[in-house]
Amino acid sequence: MTFYNGYNKLKSCFCAILALTLWLMVFNTGCTDYNNAEKLINNRCSVCHSTSRIFKGHYSDSWEEIVDRMIRHGARLSGAERAEILEYLKNKDD
Repeated sequence: MTFYNGYNKLKSCFCAILALTLWLMVFNTGCTDYNNAEKLINNRCSVCHSTSRIFKGHYSDSWEEIVDRMIRHGARLSGAERAEILEYLKNKDD
């Protein structure tokens, strides 16, 4: 194998990896990153509740009522944080 053939194979491999990475970045709609929602739950909700209590026996259609009740009881969440937590909680078991 000559240097030129090895270089072409390396270049092709690099281009394929780059194309795959760009494709994943553009079409990554199926994978939601819930790290921030988990941090919010750990920092805001687990002040009063253990995380095991938070996730125990709730269904996706009851989360909005539960989160709003916790806000009325003093949980400090912005509108965006509320929406992020609700999305996470509703999709947690999917």
